[in-house]
Amino acid sequence: MLTADARTAESYQDTFVAGLENLLGAIAEQVPATPRTLLVSSTSVYGVSDGSRVDERTPASPGTSTGRVLRRAEELLHARLPGATVLRLGGLYGPGRGTLLSTVSGGTATLTRTPVYTNRIHRDDAAAAIAHLTTRGPAPEPVYLGVDDEPCARAELLRFLADELGVAHPPVVEERSGRGQGKRCSNERLRATGFTFAYPTYREGYRALISAR
Repeated sequence: MLTADARTAESYQDTFVAGLENLLGAIAEQVPATPRTLLVSSTSVYGVSDGSRVDERTPASPGTSTGRVLRRAEELLHARLPGATVLRLGGLYGPGRGTLLSTVSGGTATLTRTPVYTNRIHRDDAAAAIAHLTTRGPAPEPVYLGVDDEPCARAELLRFLADELGVAHPPVVEERSGRGQGKRCSNERLRATGFTFAYPTYREGYRALISAR
């Protein structure tokens, strides 16, 4: 689980490519048997922006500079450790990651008329998925998507949060997102391993967050 200092291509290169290369070199020199290895990546490696469905078979063609660096890191991992696994996480939320809640409760969130899809996963489910894939019996597949059961339009999510918080719905603005309509990611491959989500959709996850406020 590598974390860059900044969301720039240079910082991502230093962390996800150079850092990973150093780590893989140390494993090769110091670890007698190749360990089960998992790299946490991101669904941003998919350049899909038309709202269509995405799964592990979808070509990973990033549309951003940071996404391209992440894709290089994935390729480096599989070149050096062909049996390794990549877990591409969607948007993380949970304790300490409540930005959307803050924008809705603070009245700074806005909606767009054109649907823009978001793919979410609760922090605890992301951690559980990592543990599941690195400790389960059968060898995992090379790639999994770490998202919950229900991709949704961002406007739908924000209206839900407003209702749960008891505040007014965010206003609709005319500007369209420069990233298009996003994508809708599938977790079927992760589900097929027997993994069970504690928060299968954003509803359960955000309700738990709100009740703990």
